[in-house]
Amino acid sequence: MVMKIMHDCINYFKNNNFEKLFCLFKERYESLGKIGGNVSLKTLNSFELEVLSSFLGKQINGKKMIGLLEFEHSLLSTKFKEYSLYEILMNYFDNKLIIKKEVRLNKLNMRNIFFEEKVELYCSTAFGNWLEFCLNNDNSKLNKYYNSDKEKLEILLDNVAKCTNNLPKEDESVELAIFAANNTGDPHYLDIDTKEFNLFINVLEFIFEDNTNSRNSKIELLNKANIIMDATSNFVTIYNLKAMINSEKHQGIEHFNSLNEPVNLSLTNIEKITSFDTDNKKVFIFENPSLLNRLIHIFPDVSFIVTRGIPNFAFYSVLKKLDYSNTIFYNGDFDPEGILIADKLKQKYPRLVLFNYSANLYMKSISNKRLTFSRLKKISVLNSKELIDICKIMCDCKYCGYQEKIIEEIIDYISKVN
Repeated sequence: MVMKIMHDCINYFKNNNFEKLFCLFKERYESLGKIGGNVSLKTLNSFELEVLSSFLGKQINGKKMIGLLEFEHSLLSTKFKEYSLYEILMNYFDNKLIIKKEVRLNKLNMRNIFFEEKVELYCSTAFGNWLEFCLNNDNSKLNKYYNSDKEKLEILLDNVAKCTNNLPKEDESVELAIFAANNTGDPHYLDIDTKEFNLFINVLEFIFEDNTNSRNSKIELLNKANIIMDATSNFVTIYNLKAMINSEKHQGIEHFNSLNEPVNLSLTNIEKITSFDTDNKKVFIFENPSLLNRLIHIFPDVSFIVTRGIPNFAFYSVLKKLDYSNTIFYNGDFDPEGILIADKLKQKYPRLVLFNYSANLYMKSISNKRLTFSRLKKISVLNSKELIDICKIMCDCKYCGYQEKIIEEIIDYISKVN
């Protein structure tokens, strides 16, 4: 009997032009998650309004809205009074009432499960640590990728994870295209400025605690991971170093030395060389190429290497092949990035001498370029005792200092040790 009354109820509303109104009720319920609120009557035609007036037992001409609870109350004066509006709507729409909030929560839960499974899959790896960090902080980019295409994101994460967890060893270098091909099967997968490349860079920024804001800074970050764009564009500037290929002198470098000229050596050049040496067993390394011409003019017989900023794989390849009997000296800029370079080199090569890192020379080298908190934070932890006092003063003054402003003191130092 109850089922028959509900059947009659649904037939009544389906056969008497209530479809448009019930669709509005359904939409309102799914939005609120309960029976309540009002719906607009402006989309109902005159006949539909007349049918509704008859059902309500009152004229609604000129009325702009009707409340769902008002309609439900009208059911009490009909033979359908046993049922709530919710029950009628459920049967009218074949149980297809879906609360939008529940839909959003379900999607959110599915998304969270997706990322949590990825974190678990790559647990205790550099990529897993990065992904967990993103989920606990700013996950907007990954959420956008997920909402756009979950399947493509899964492929993207798995490929970037494989790349991240298979970075070249410290004493190796790999060209970007070859690295991409080895890990994804596609040499163009990590082409610069693609979505895949940028996500890979995001992970490297996390691993190396760095930030990139330009194409060059991204290439430098790749170099930190021993990934190079190509062997010919990764180079280092040397002056007055002797190079040997097995037991034979490198004739090209010998010619540059005879002319008192520096030479840029690419990785391709360096790979053919078996060893480097100097006549006076001293090599002076500088961060900036702007010093080189004057130093060569004053010290034509001294050996120099210029890193041109962050040391790349070509630079490390030269030092690896440099005869151990040589003392190596280093001086760079008085800014967080320069200090970090000096600290890393000192830790990697304990015999390296950091020179002219004194408080008075920092004060003399100061520029008008102010240091931000985020840059100063980079030098909060250092391992080289020679740099600790400088860092304290730099954090107090908050200004960069540059080599070019203390070139006379650099010249004095070189004169004393040669």
